[in-house]
Amino acid sequence: MSSAGGDILDDAQVDQQTTWADRNPNLDVQPSRIRAKLSNAEANTRNLGKAARKLKSTELTADIDTLNLERAAQIEVLATKHHKKPAYILDVINNATHYKKTRAVNLQNALIHHKAMEVNDGTSPKSSSQHIKLIAYLQAKILVTA
Repeated sequence: MSSAGGDILDDAQVDQQTTWADRNPNLDVQPSRIRAKLSNAEANTRNLGKAARKLKSTELTADIDTLNLERAAQIEVLATKHHKKPAYILDVINNATHYKKTRAVNLQNALIHHKAMEVNDGTSPKSSSQHIKLIAYLQAKILVTA
């Protein structure tokens, strides 16, 4: 490959580099697109449009920021009025994920499963390695919540 000089190539590497046109001499090559130079009027029109879009974008950003500040203040008022944490109010307002069922292991289901294993004399369709992992998970979860 290249030496410590960066983009400097050896003569052997230059000979190995080929273009698609060199590898396919019988096929036509699509010519490069030649773009016409913009006139002064076209350039000025584009610049005016660009400035207008930038102004609209900054106005929208400012309006969204003020809306977010007002919303945060209203959430704080609701939280103090109803003696709840602002995070709880946000969870209730943003209920997009509020009603989704989680399929992850939770502590209550894991404890019920462990008790069921004790009641059923340890017989379960799951393997013993999964049972050991479950007990380790329960112990870690109990230490974290305690």
